[in-house]
Amino acid sequence: MKEYNTVSAKRDNTKLFGGMAFTTTSKDSADFTVTNHPIAGLTVKGDKLIVSIGTNFAFISGKSKLLDHSSYGYEFEETDYNPTYTNYKKYQQFMGSQSNDNDEFMWSANFVDTVDLKTLTGTSHNYETVSVPATCGRDAFTEERCSDCGLIKDGTRVEKENTAHEHHYIKFHEVYYTKTDGVKNEADNYVCPECGACITEPVKSKYEQANSTYEKRKAIWDAAIKNEAEGHTYVPTDAKWSDDYSTVTFQNLTCESCADKIDKLDCLLSSDDNATNKANRDSINKTLDKAVTVDAKMVSHAGTCDEGVTAVYKAADKTEDGVKYLVSTEVKGEAGQHTYSDVKFNWDAAAIKDDDGNITGYKTDQKEGTSVTVDEVKCSVCGEVQKNVSVSVVKDTDAYKAPTCEEAGKDVYVATVTSTDDNTVLAKETKEVAIAKLGHKYGDPVWSDWEEKDGKWTTTATFTCANDATHVQTPEVKIDSETVEKATYTKEGKVVYTASVTSPDGKKVVNPTTKEVVVEKERLAAVENLKASSSVGKVKLTWSEVKDAEGYLIYGIRGGGNKYGYIGMTSKTSFVDVKALTSDYNYYWVFAYCKDENGKMYPGLTAHYVYGKAQKCAAVTDLKASSVKGGVKLTWTKSAGAEGYLVYGIHPGEKYGYIGMTTKGTTFTDKKASSTDWNFYWVFPYHTDSNGNKVVGGTPKYVYGKAK
Repeated sequence: MKEYNTVSAKRDNTKLFGGMAFTTTSKDSADFTVTNHPIAGLTVKGDKLIVSIGTNFAFISGKSKLLDHSSYGYEFEETDYNPTYTNYKKYQQFMGSQSNDNDEFMWSANFVDTVDLKTLTGTSHNYETVSVPATCGRDAFTEERCSDCGLIKDGTRVEKENTAHEHHYIKFHEVYYTKTDGVKNEADNYVCPECGACITEPVKSKYEQANSTYEKRKAIWDAAIKNEAEGHTYVPTDAKWSDDYSTVTFQNLTCESCADKIDKLDCLLSSDDNATNKANRDSINKTLDKAVTVDAKMVSHAGTCDEGVTAVYKAADKTEDGVKYLVSTEVKGEAGQHTYSDVKFNWDAAAIKDDDGNITGYKTDQKEGTSVTVDEVKCSVCGEVQKNVSVSVVKDTDAYKAPTCEEAGKDVYVATVTSTDDNTVLAKETKEVAIAKLGHKYGDPVWSDWEEKDGKWTTTATFTCANDATHVQTPEVKIDSETVEKATYTKEGKVVYTASVTSPDGKKVVNPTTKEVVVEKERLAAVENLKASSSVGKVKLTWSEVKDAEGYLIYGIRGGGNKYGYIGMTSKTSFVDVKALTSDYNYYWVFAYCKDENGKMYPGLTAHYVYGKAQKCAAVTDLKASSVKGGVKLTWTKSAGAEGYLVYGIHPGEKYGYIGMTTKGTTFTDKKASSTDWNFYWVFPYHTDSNGNKVVGGTPKYVYGKAK
C-alpha cells in the first residue's frame, strides 16, 4: 500500500517533550533524514492515518549530561541496543550479568507522518517510477508510487537481483551507564552503520530457560568479529569501466555506508577521540598504491533485447593487498543490442606448459588445434545464438606485472569473440598466468672498514640483492678476537680481530680483512695505603707492597713555588725525604716500577698524592740560669733531633744578639756576663738541612742572671 524507505522530518523546538516534536517533511527542508526504519505505530483518526516511524534519536544524544541545556539532544542516533538487558534486580539473576544497558535510548523520537486516507484510497493518482537503493539483505528495486500520497501501484516492483548488501560491521567502543566499583563499564561492540544492526557480547545465564536466544546471538557475535576484521567494504570513487563492462579500474575508494553516517550515529562521531572509534573514521577513505583493474560480471538484467536491456554489472572481491571492494553500475543497452555474458571460453588447447605441466602462457596465433575456442555464443537475455564468430587472443602488455624478489608477477591474455558479420565485439575473457617471484639473489657482502665503537672494534657486512638493489640486508656480525702477543709491563701486546656473518642464504661468510690492534703495555698497580709522617728535618713516606714491583719512584713538589719533579727512589716500601721543607707543604706521588732486559724502567699507576712538612726542633724545656764565678751558666732539657743550640741574649747596655752556641750538650756558660746588672737569655735548638743551612726551632721564655 505505502512504504517508508526514506523519511525526512523537522523538529519543533518549542515542544517541551522532544521525542514527540518530529513531523515528516520534504528532504530539502528537513532537519533529519533516515532510511529503512521500522513503523512504530499506526493510528486512524477520522480520515487521517497517523504513522509513527521509529528512530534512535534520543533525549541524551548530544548532551554531556541529563541537565545539559546547551543542547536540545536528539542530535544523532544511538546504536548498540541490548535486547537482553534488564535493570530489574529480580530478573538480572536469570538474564546473567549485563553491563551494556539501554539508558541512552530513553525518550527516543518518532517521526510522525499524517496521511489523508481519502487521497490514499482514491482513484486519482500521479504515479512516478521510484528507485530504491539496495541495503543489507535486500536488493535494489524500482516501482511506481503516487507522488502525492505515496501509494504503490500494484505489480510495478522490479527487483535488481544480486544487488543486496551484506552487513559491514565496525568495532564500536562504548562507555555504559552501568558501573563496577563506582567506575563506568565499557566494552567493544559491533555495529553495521548502513542498516543499524548491532550486537553486544551475549551473556549466558546459568538458567537454561533464559538462554533461548543465546546461541543465535553468539553466532551473530562471532560472525561480526570476523566481518569487522576484514575491514571496510569500499566503493571506488573513480571507477572506469571497460567498453564491454567486463572489467573496472580504480584507485580511490570510500566506505559509503560509514561515510554517509558520520555524525549521524553515535559510533561515528567526529568528536569521539577514543582510539578504536577514531581508527574507524580515519580508515573510511583509502587510496591504493596504484590503480587496479578487476573483473566484473553482469548480475541482473531487465527488459528485452528489442527494447534495450538494462543490465547491472558488479565486481566484488578483495585486491591483492586484501582491500575489500564492491562496485556496480547499471547500463541501458540500445534497442536490438544483445548481451553475451555467459559465453564459455576454452583455453586448454592454447596453453603453453613447462616440463612439470605448469601453464606458463597461452598461444596467440590461433592455429587449428592450439587455439582458444568458445562454445555456443548465446544472448544471455533472449537466447538468440550468434553463429558467425571468430576468436582472437592477445597479450595485454598494459596489465603485465613484472615479478619481483618477493612478489609473483603475471601475464594477462585477453580472448575476444567478434562477429564476422559486422566485426562487433560480442564477449571477452581474460586469463592470468602467474610468473614466479624471482626470489632474492644475494652474493658476497661489501664489508665496511673496521672502526672502533664504544671501545670495541667492529665492521658491517652489507648484502645487496642482484635482482633489486633496493633490497639490502645488514645482518648482525660476529666478532672474534685472538691474542697473538700478550701485553706485559715492559712490552706491548697484539690482538687480531676477525669478523663473520650469516648470509641471507644461511651461509657463513668471513671478512677477508682482519684488524690487528696493538695493546698497550700493562702497568703495575697503584700503590695503596700511601701515608706521609713528619719528623725533624724530614718527611717519611710509607705504602703497601705492589705485586711484581722491582722498586718505587718518588716524585713530588717541595713547596708551592717549585715544579713537580723527581724526589728519589727505593726498593723498599718506605722513603725518607731529608730535603723536605719545613716552611711549606711537600707533595708526594709514589710509582711502582719494573725493568726490561735493558734496564729501562716502566712505572706503574699512582692513585693519589700525600703531603707533609718537615718539622723544626721543638723548643727546649726547663731552661734555667745560675750565677757562677766569672759568668752565668744556662742549663736545659735536650730537644729531640737537635744538632746543637744557639744562645741569644742581651747584656746590660747592649742590643739583643748572638751570645754563643754549643753542640756538646745541654749547658752553656756566658763568661762575658755582667756581674752588676741582669743578663737575659734565649736558647734555640737547631738542625742542619740538606743545603747545610741551620734550621732553628722554637725557644721558651727567656731566663736571666748575674755573674758572681
